[in-house]
Amino acid sequence: MGLDEELQAQLDENPLDYGLEKANYVAPDVLTWPCEHFLHEHARIRSFIQVLASSARHADLRWKEIAQQQLGNNADPSDSAAPPKELWDWFAEEGMGSELMLIGQRGMIMEMVLCRSVDNFLAYVTELMALVFQTRPQMLKAAEAGEPLDTVPLDLVLQHQNMDDLIQALTERRVDQLSRRGMRDLLKYWSKRMGFRLLETTEAVDRMVCLIEQRNVIVHNRAVVNRIFLSKVPNSPATIGERLHLASSDVYADLGFLAGSICGIDSRAIAHFDLPHRKLPKGEFA
Repeated sequence: MGLDEELQAQLDENPLDYGLEKANYVAPDVLTWPCEHFLHEHARIRSFIQVLASSARHADLRWKEIAQQQLGNNADPSDSAAPPKELWDWFAEEGMGSELMLIGQRGMIMEMVLCRSVDNFLAYVTELMALVFQTRPQMLKAAEAGEPLDTVPLDLVLQHQNMDDLIQALTERRVDQLSRRGMRDLLKYWSKRMGFRLLETTEAVDRMVCLIEQRNVIVHNRAVVNRIFLSKVPNSPATIGERLHLASSDVYADLGFLAGSICGIDSRAIAHFDLPHRKLPKGEFA
């Protein structure tokens, strides 16, 4: 099977945007502003994939129409300036080949989507922690009890004119430090220092760790599996030196998992910390 035939088979079986017709999670009744930020970005990521696929599809349909019109006009075969009939036949069958070219870049697109989605999750965790500290300032001191991860330089404190900005900066710094250590350390910090479990099951923790490490190996090692990745995700079937393979169906399922996890975390955090929130109008993130 040639490359074009292989890509066509992939396209026929699973178009780029297959599975994204509807939101792949259940939206909450109420939400915090960090959750609102997350869901807006989640919708932008889904829309990006849909626009890519739709644009390629419409370009191909338009070229099919043009080619069929040209073939129906019975152009003069002696006209050397006109494209050969074989080319018009191909255009009539395949269009411009835009969808095929897009499918050929599926791996790169999925890497981008996964990285943006994981970063969206980490941004939510940062904003949620800042909201907890802003709502309950006494928890900032309690959360820092024990050995600190790092000292806070005086110039960082002096850069901020109000307490909310300083809390946001300190929170970003802390989440960055913890995420560099690994997702398990970040979850442990929330559980021990904040008194709140971000993820409630071992299966959810393992899946989130895998997503974080997939993101890390994409960003820091060109998506090539290394020993660090396998040490964090020992059950991965990947081997050292091979490129990470991300099936679109798996990535889209992961998008739903991330969004569903955030909605669950947010609902529990609102009740646990008595956080400010608003009612979500029906269909806003459908």
